[in-house]
Amino acid sequence: MEEKIIIISQKLNTIRYIQQHDEFDYLKSLIKSIEKGVCIGILLHGPPGTGKTLLATSLAHFFNAHYYIIDGSPDLDRRDIEGYWELYNGETRFNYGPLTRSIDDANRDGISFIIINEVNAIRESEQISLNSLLSENHINLISKGFERYELNPKSKLVIIGTLNKGVIGINKLQEAFEDRFIVSPEINYPIKQKEIEIAT
Repeated sequence: MEEKIIIISQKLNTIRYIQQHDEFDYLKSLIKSIEKGVCIGILLHGPPGTGKTLLATSLAHFFNAHYYIIDGSPDLDRRDIEGYWELYNGETRFNYGPLTRSIDDANRDGISFIIINEVNAIRESEQISLNSLLSENHINLISKGFERYELNPKSKLVIIGTLNKGVIGINKLQEAFEDRFIVSPEINYPIKQKEIEIAT
């Protein structure tokens, strides 16, 4: 199966996000304030190249959390994000996807992040797993006889989706899915003063 997931465990050391207004501080405080035992959905929208993914990874770094980056595309299917069976050394084994791994990380460490670039590029039919996780704090793995993966009461899972405005060929977010995201700040190109700060 083609790899569409980037799994990241290392910490950011050299790149940092420079906020334009107070978006980093606001989202940081929001994540802190949300009760434990729930999955939190955040949408970041704006033009390409405005640092949406960097903002998301910087938030994960602030919370010292593991994070998974998923590149949204029409080819992405449920198995890519939930997991799939594969043949390994003559035996079949289940390769867990970023949703199940992130739940394990959150239950172990208290918090983890999933970052989905261009979330609206994912087909509507494949948004089901994410919708279930955002609305009910668990997923049922169809490929494993509906095995249940659930957040424990002491953990948080943050799902951050990015949207590029004005891009042709994207899919519409299901209304029920979009409603699961509690906040949707717009990230624009920085003003000149911020550009100088970023460059230096």
